[in-house]
Amino acid sequence: MAGVARAVESPVPAETETSFRVGDSWCRVSTIDLRSGLRLGVTECQFEPSFAFPAVQPASEIELVVSKGGVLRTRAVGLDQARAGHALQLGRTRRPTPIQVRPESGARTECVSLSLSERQLRDLLGVPELPAPFREVTESREAAPLVSRDMTAGLYRLLEEIVNADAKGPSRALWHEAKGLELLALMTDELMESARGQRPHLSAHDIDRLQRARMQLVESLEAPPTLAQLARTAGFSETRLKSAFKTLFGTSVFAHLREARMEEARRLLVEEHLNVSEAAIRVGYSNPSKFAAAFRKKFGTSPSEL
Repeated sequence: MAGVARAVESPVPAETETSFRVGDSWCRVSTIDLRSGLRLGVTECQFEPSFAFPAVQPASEIELVVSKGGVLRTRAVGLDQARAGHALQLGRTRRPTPIQVRPESGARTECVSLSLSERQLRDLLGVPELPAPFREVTESREAAPLVSRDMTAGLYRLLEEIVNADAKGPSRALWHEAKGLELLALMTDELMESARGQRPHLSAHDIDRLQRARMQLVESLEAPPTLAQLARTAGFSETRLKSAFKTLFGTSVFAHLREARMEEARRLLVEEHLNVSEAAIRVGYSNPSKFAAAFRKKFGTSPSEL
């Protein structure tokens, strides 16, 4: 219902969803209490630039957030902070705090958060004392200390995996447990490497440009753009595009294209019931035999068997 938040019980225990929509502004939040003691939050939202709303920042001894997209400004008494954007953020909130939230633009924002106690983090890391980047927050005398670092390629990939998770049934809780712990480990490593000045860097502007190039690639599977065309879209040289694309997405441009083609072909065969030749053409293969060979290599079965 527009303007009303609702909680929906999920098929998986300890998972809740809350959402609201007001005009063209909307937000969905999924919260999962993991068996490891972590609380995993997934937020997707898009707000009109003029939109603002009240919320409550929950209490947390340690909160880690990775995000991409638009920046959200949060304002409390005597405190104005920039949240989300392309960032890894580490913070703490001593007590539930009423805040006012407003977007800096109309861009879509996606965030994944992990909340836990100092003791839980020490136990999970197997250390008697928290690493220095965490102590910078936990030992701060500020009411809501917040440390921000640039987003990295590895965190960006894991953020997309969790936001776009399609795990269902009994495996869903296990999948989120594994991804939550993987995200915590990677966040910790990135904070440590950042403190030592050893972290590879892609700016938020670089990530935006690479994402545009990736979208152009996967939306044109039948007749994909050339490397030169993608480079122009991203505003990079071809050499820089290939290097930055692999840093961000963990694979080459053409390997990413091949992966996207195979996933789309499987969807066309299973969900739209196309025959093999039709599916091959839709994803850019003029030769059904080459398509079948690539499909078998990817999925271990022929498209006709599927």
